[in-house]
Amino acid sequence: MDFFNGFFSQIGYFSSVLIFITVFFNGATDASNAVATCVGTKCMKISHATIMSAVFNFLGVLIMGTFAGKVAFTVKELAVFPSESSVKTAVCASMLSVIIWAGGAWLFGIPTSESHALTASLTGTALACGGAYINTAQYARVLYGLLVSSALGFAVGVIISLLTDIFLKKCSDTFFRYAQIFGACCTSFAHGGQDGVKFLGLFLLFTNGGEVGTPLIFAVSAVMLFGTAVGGKKIIKSVGENMVEINKKDGFASDIASALCLLFASIMGIPASTTQTKTSSILGVGALSSGKINAKTTLSIVTAWIFTFPACTLLGYMIMKIMIKW
Repeated sequence: MDFFNGFFSQIGYFSSVLIFITVFFNGATDASNAVATCVGTKCMKISHATIMSAVFNFLGVLIMGTFAGKVAFTVKELAVFPSESSVKTAVCASMLSVIIWAGGAWLFGIPTSESHALTASLTGTALACGGAYINTAQYARVLYGLLVSSALGFAVGVIISLLTDIFLKKCSDTFFRYAQIFGACCTSFAHGGQDGVKFLGLFLLFTNGGEVGTPLIFAVSAVMLFGTAVGGKKIIKSVGENMVEINKKDGFASDIASALCLLFASIMGIPASTTQTKTSSILGVGALSSGKINAKTTLSIVTAWIFTFPACTLLGYMIMKIMIKW
């Protein structure tokens, strides 16, 4: 008991470490999605794509965090806890929940949403903590994010694909190679502006609404890079190669579609999922192209989406209860 008391007296530091571990898994899954189609269509080598993604993730966190950081405050205000110690415990329990869920999905190469795992876990911890409550106004934004990630990603994917067929039909394969690299840059920027800013929102919980500086932004981006480099190949294969057969033109359309959806969500302060937005846009593009959709891979991804919210809510609740008893 003395060991656990001493351990959890430093829970603020431990929670910060867990946040960075979660950022690592985010890099291995969500950041990988940002460049999956670009690598899958052989536009870029995975090593080059990783470096490119890291740069634009950093720019996304820095610029969107500075000028459009509503997502961070949505995360910060999602649940209200009765004390500073309960906040630290809740963040710790939430991160453990996300790590368990994301780690299992990573092993099987299934893209999951750390964004929704994060909000679900915080929900579970708030339900388990006496005196805490859910901010319904901010929670509504999370539910909007579920729709934005899936329905809007698919719809915009269809629209961009149609526009590409109309206005860029005669462009060469070389043109679409560079166009897709541009699209991957946009998606990486949008990913940083969404997911990186979400994690900054967790640090805002510790600073009582204060500011987070550039060193922390850089650290979040660097950990995302490391996660992508170490664990991104399985996710890139699932999303960029296995889910649907697409060419460079379709890859460009899906990248632009997902980037537009994520930027819109960031500006509106809606926590959206890079994973769901990107995979939905690929399915939208694939529905109009000659590419064949892999039903088995798609079903595994959709199943992970469905179970993420209830599973992580339950995990967050159980872990919070255990930590409170300690």
